[in-house]
Amino acid sequence: MSTTRSTVVKTWGLAVLIGWVGSQVITSLSSTFSNVPFAITALWLVGALLPITVSFFWDRPEPSDQTLSLLWPALGVTGILINFGVSLGAIPAGETIEVLAYGVLWFAGPGIGFAATAALTAGPNASVYGWAAVANFAGAVAALVAPMALLPTYFLGAAVLQATPMLYDGFSG
Repeated sequence: MSTTRSTVVKTWGLAVLIGWVGSQVITSLSSTFSNVPFAITALWLVGALLPITVSFFWDRPEPSDQTLSLLWPALGVTGILINFGVSLGAIPAGETIEVLAYGVLWFAGPGIGFAATAALTAGPNASVYGWAAVANFAGAVAALVAPMALLPTYFLGAAVLQATPMLYDGFSG
């Protein structure tokens, strides 16, 4: 099975968009779920399976593509495992841990991924990923400094900051 870079990027972009919008829906229906963080993390785990799988079938002609096909799944799995740890109580929760696990982590991780993607991508899409990295690092700082102020727009803001660059790249090529 052979998969193009465009397919991989589109799959990640759509999964991220669905994950963030789904997270907003789950949060809005918080009375339905006894453990909202667990429900959101489970959504992301299921949603990440397709892009992670597609990444491993990517025709990687360039060494930089090999790096990216491992980096993004590693960042996603790490974030999901940390969130499962917090939501299940394996990692002691408290306001600081929750802000770090749910706020900073989900902006800083993609910031790292977008910075690496910008460095390893040729052409005009490199600057798109560069700006996405800057925006996500700013989101991580905002989540650290003023998490409650960020909360109303957190999920939808993250959807725009993280899905848009990947979808733009996937559909512009």
